[in-house]
Amino acid sequence: MKFEPVQKKDKLNRIVILRSADAEDGEALLRYMKVIAEETPFLIREPDEVKLTLEQEKSFIQSRKSIRDKT
Repeated sequence: MKFEPVQKKDKLNRIVILRSADAEDGEALLRYMKVIAEETPFLIREPDEVKLTLEQEKSFIQSRKSIRDKT
């Protein structure tokens, strides 16, 4: 499903854009997955278990984008 960009304001009155991920977001998404895994013991993985390479993450994002562009 494609998520069209939406602008919202957060609690600090900053503009935040919600949108579907692009391949260029791969590095930031990998960092985010590691940060989130460190923040709580209630997730099923630890930060060192995030083993995806940047190329794998970009490929995953691109494959999802190809699927949602067909619908």
